[in-house]
Amino acid sequence: MISDITAFIFLIGGLQGLMLCAALLPLRKQHSAHKFLIWLIGLLSLDTLSQLLFWGGLHNSFPHLLGLTMFFPAFYGPLFYLYVNQLLRPATLWRWKIILFFTAPILCYLMNMQILLLSGIEKSRLVETLKVDDMPITFIIGTILMLSSFVFVVAAIVRLRNDRKIGIRSHWIDWVWIMSIFQLVIWGFVILNLFTPYKINGAPYILVSLMIYVLGYKALFSERAKTLSEIPESLKDNKKEKEKYEGQRLDSDIQDQIWLELEQQLKGERLFTNPELRIADLAAKTGFQIHLVSQVINDCRSQNFNELVNELRINEAKRLLLEKPTMPVLAVMLASGFQAKSTFNTLFKQASGQTPSAFRKQTSTD
Repeated sequence: MISDITAFIFLIGGLQGLMLCAALLPLRKQHSAHKFLIWLIGLLSLDTLSQLLFWGGLHNSFPHLLGLTMFFPAFYGPLFYLYVNQLLRPATLWRWKIILFFTAPILCYLMNMQILLLSGIEKSRLVETLKVDDMPITFIIGTILMLSSFVFVVAAIVRLRNDRKIGIRSHWIDWVWIMSIFQLVIWGFVILNLFTPYKINGAPYILVSLMIYVLGYKALFSERAKTLSEIPESLKDNKKEKEKYEGQRLDSDIQDQIWLELEQQLKGERLFTNPELRIADLAAKTGFQIHLVSQVINDCRSQNFNELVNELRINEAKRLLLEKPTMPVLAVMLASGFQAKSTFNTLFKQASGQTPSAFRKQTSTD
């Protein structure tokens, strides 16, 4: 009876996780961290479904699937660390270095490829006859991988703790902190099963099934809800802004880190081309508090938010006017993020001393 209930929980949790992965796919372009979350939930879901082979008594029916997920837990810690890091530092570009996080489990799969490629009948015989005492090296390697994955989770929690200590993030990061504690509990059960005589079989994956719900739904709906409670105040001139934050200045290195993330979102993700862009949207994208976004822009660029965005839009308009001489000026205006022609012409003339049409004509004849 207990086995049937446990198998049902694994089935529902795994299928729900795969559905959440599909729901999160469109959000991966809104925040670079979501691609790591999708991989994390996807692997967790497949691993949870694989437990049905034993808890649901399906290992005899699908013996060829045995062992395919045996090193999945070694991916969870690195993926969670990368997810947390990308939430806190969206401007981080890992490129080829990202493979270093997964070198160990990938090598383990390559080393055991001969076993993984066995036929279903051969795998069944191997499972029936093989004991832990018969493969001490494999057990040791597996234990080391488990511990290394746990270390990555701890490292992610340390990053969250340091960031929370500084107090520069808005409230949406709190649920990730709660999820980190959730993972510690899961890994606590894993370690209990590995190193003590107390075996609580199935408990880690029951908790994983619950975590899939919380992790996926929170990430899915936080994108829609995080800006609802953040209403930006009207921006003041630079002098008033500096007076407002004079008593609570950030260290220059922290300001530089924040500015890199703001710049990545504005330029790298081209947020400035959104005509409806507000400072609250930029704050929500990066997770920083609105007043800190305003402060950093003031200190690092000596501008307020509107001035910075308009400057980026004017520069984009100049680029389009030069590189696409046949593109209508109205189309250039819209592509740069402006909606009103009068505003576009006024700001463009203030920045360059001439109208957009005159700017294009002069540069084409020079």
